[in-house]
Parts: sequence; structure tokens; C-alpha cells
Amino acid sequence: MQTLTCASFPLVSVIVPAYNLERFVSRTLLSIKAQTYPRWELIVVDDGSTDGTFETVKRTVEGWERTLCLSQPNGGPSSARNNGYARTSPESKYLIYLDGDDLWEPHALTSLVEALEKRPDAVAVHGLARYCDKNDAPIRVGECETRFRRRHGIEGEKLVEWSLERDTTFEVEAVENIITTPGVILLRREVHEKIGGFDTELKGTEDWELWMRFSLMGPIVFLDCVVLNYRMIGSSLSSNGRAMIEDSIRSRLRIFQYLREDQERHRLASLGWHLNDERISREQLQNAKTFLLQGKVVLALRRFCHALRVRRRMTTPVR
Repeated sequence: MQTLTCASFPLVSVIVPAYNLERFVSRTLLSIKAQTYPRWELIVVDDGSTDGTFETVKRTVEGWERTLCLSQPNGGPSSARNNGYARTSPESKYLIYLDGDDLWEPHALTSLVEALEKRPDAVAVHGLARYCDKNDAPIRVGECETRFRRRHGIEGEKLVEWSLERDTTFEVEAVENIITTPGVILLRREVHEKIGGFDTELKGTEDWELWMRFSLMGPIVFLDCVVLNYRMIGSSLSSNGRAMIEDSIRSRLRIFQYLREDQERHRLASLGWHLNDERISREQLQNAKTFLLQGKVVLALRRFCHALRVRRRMTTPVR
């Protein structure tokens, strides 16, 4: 039996953007160090933090091989990710972006690389996440996994549920962002080089816009296992429903610019977004009614406002 050396494994570039994450970033980095996958390089980009993030990063990774720590003026996560990507080794076959407050499961890279190595036709592979709090404890158990397993896509003229065995294609990803966070998706470098990096003008759904561009290039393998613990912090943009919806409108308009010459995909995306927003709005209104009958007025108002924001998104003209 042939014994695999470390050099036999494809090199994975791991890019970690961090901004004011002094409390969390060390645990994130240690979750990378704990990977069962043996061959990776690490680029950490401090995005102009005003706390001790950069010092914590340098202290944590001291003595690590193939590790680079950078600091830049504050430019946002897309800028930090793009800067990190520009410093990766051309030798790497795959890339992945891990947010500076999330935690990988020890098997994350091994599971993702093995899945993508089996699918040379695929442009990427994504797994699932679970929610955790600021102390790494699981919260809302099962909610995140269930939500992102339940994929919808356009088939014919209808919005249908996508089975777990099927890839995440443009017909799925264009409907809604089904990839929880950048740390769950492993990207093929040669495809990344063709389509470019994150759009720095987007401030909340920049990852979704990039995944849609990837899905235009080929299938994204769906891996039905949890690879990451996704930290929920109340002040984060991803927890701000209104900001996310506003930014999702901008992401949609960006994608329509790419689809100007592809009339069929333009039509599918427009139909999918409309049908999915209709589904979400209907579900939120039903939730509002349920909470109101239970006397939970504040929760009812939140669901009602969310439904209205989605309705507004439905009326945004697309070109």
C-alpha cells in the first residue's frame, strides 16, 4: 500500500479576515491548527482593528509554518478577503475564507477536499454549519442545519424543493443564498482566478454574489454534514435583517448585469427570486399571525415588518 506524504495532498489556502475580534480570533485560528487535513497555508488579514486583534493573531500563530499575518487600513471584509487572496501561493489548488469568529470542526478541510477531489466537474463544495454563541456553546440547536438543508430551486416554471443528493446549481443559489457563511465552502482556485474576487461595494451579501458567479461556471457539490460552528453576535450585519435585505437587492442587480447576454438564466433568476420572496413573505405573515394569537405582539410585529421588507424587494425592478 502506498503511503501518502504531506506533499501528496492538494494545498489549501485559508484566508481569515478579522476586525475587532480580539476575544474570538484565537479560537478560530486554533480550530484551523486542529484540522486533520495536513496541507494548508494560512493568511490572516487584520482589517484595521482598533482593539488588540492583530497582536492576538501574531501571538497565537507564532512559530506556525506557511502562515502570513497582514494588517491593512479598514476597508471591510471583502477588501480584507481580496487582499488575503492576492497573497496566496499559486501552488494552492483550493481556497477557503474563514471568518475570524467562526470555528471549524476538526474534519472540515478533510471532508471538503475529499468531496471536491471526487468531482473534477464541480467548481466548489459546501457543507453545513450550526449556530453557537459568544462562548462557543450551541444555540438554536438544529435550526441552522435544517434551514440550509432545505434548498429550493427553479425547475420548469416552478419553485421546488431540492433533494439532498442534488448539487447546488445556479437554479438553487440564484433563488436565495443557501451557503451559510464563507467558511463552509471550498473553492477551486482556477475558477476563482477566472471570475475574480468579492465585490467591495456590497456590505452584507457580498459572499452570495460571489457564490452566484461560481454557480454560473458549474455545479457546487452539496455535502450533508456540519463543518463549522457559526457564531451569532447581535451586532453583526448578518443578524440585521433589514440591512441584509437592502444589500440583497444590490446583489441581485449585480447578477443581472452578468446575465444580460444569457436570456434564459436571466429569466430563471427573475422568476426564482419572485417566487421565493413570495414564499418567504407568506411564511412570515403566517408566523406573525401565530405570534399575535399567542399574545406575543413584539415577535408578531417583527415578522410582519420582515414580510413587508421582502414584499418591497419583490417590487424592485430588474434589468
